[in-house]
Amino acid sequence: MKFQILCLLGFVVLVCGQNTHLKTYRKIAGTEAKLPVAPKAADPVAEVKQPAKVAEPIAEVKDAVPPADEVEEPVKVAEEPAVVDEPEVEAVIPRREDLGLHSLVAYIAELQHYINTLHERLNQKTVPTTSTAGSIAFNAIRTGNLGPVAQDTVVTFDLIDVNVGNNFQSNTAFYVPLDGLYYFTYKFSGTNVIVDLMMKPDDVSSGSVVQRSGVGDGSLSPSGGGAIVMDLVAGNQVYLRLEADDSGTPTIISDPTNRLISFSGFMLYQRV
Repeated sequence: MKFQILCLLGFVVLVCGQNTHLKTYRKIAGTEAKLPVAPKAADPVAEVKQPAKVAEPIAEVKDAVPPADEVEEPVKVAEEPAVVDEPEVEAVIPRREDLGLHSLVAYIAELQHYINTLHERLNQKTVPTTSTAGSIAFNAIRTGNLGPVAQDTVVTFDLIDVNVGNNFQSNTAFYVPLDGLYYFTYKFSGTNVIVDLMMKPDDVSSGSVVQRSGVGDGSLSPSGGGAIVMDLVAGNQVYLRLEADDSGTPTIISDPTNRLISFSGFMLYQRV
C-alpha cells in the first residue's frame, strides 16, 4: 500500500517538473509556442505572364504586275454600221444610244436581224405590197368550139365575166399594167390538141411559149390546162394559143352550159 502511494507521489512530482521546464523554455524563446502557419501558395494563374506582343512586320508594297496571259482584254463594242440610203428598204439600223436599258447583247441581236433582213431583200427582185393587189383580176370564158385549125391560132373569148382594172383587152390577151408577180390558170377540152400559154413583151415583138399543155388521142381525160406564177413588167401580154398539126384537125370544144374553155389571172404582188 505504501509502495503505491510513493509511486503516485513520484509521478506528480515528475509532471510538475516538466511543466516548470516548459514555462522556462517559453520565456527564453520570448514567445508562446504556436503552430507554424504554412506559407500561402502562390496563384499559378496570376503568376503566368502574358507574352509580349511582337510587332508585325510591315509588308513591303510592291507594284504587282500580272502575267501577260492573265491581262483581260477590253470588251470590244460593235461599231454602228453606216445607214444605207435606200428608199425601198424600210428597216432602220438600231442605234445603241437609243436602246435605253437594252443590253449590248440585245443590241447585237437587233443588228444581226437588220443585216439578215437587208440581205434577204437585196436578194429579192420584188418588194411585196398590198396597195394594188386584188385590184387587178380577170376571168375569160369561151362558150363555143375553136377549130379545126390549119395554123397556130390565138384563142379568143366571148364572155368576160370578171375584168377588174379592165386589163383583159380585145377578147384575147391580158395586158400587164404594173410590174409584179401574177398568177394565171387555164383549162380546155378536146382530143389530140395542144394549148400554149404565151407571153410577148409588147405589141411589136413576137410571143414565146411559157407553158404547154396537151390532151392526146385516147387520153383518159379529154381536159387539159395548167397554172403558173409569172414575174412580169408593165406592157407584157399574156394569152392562149391553139397549136396546129399536120392533120389540120385540132379542135377545142366548149358550150355555153359547161364552159370548158377558160382563162383567168390576177396580180399577187406589185414590184416597186
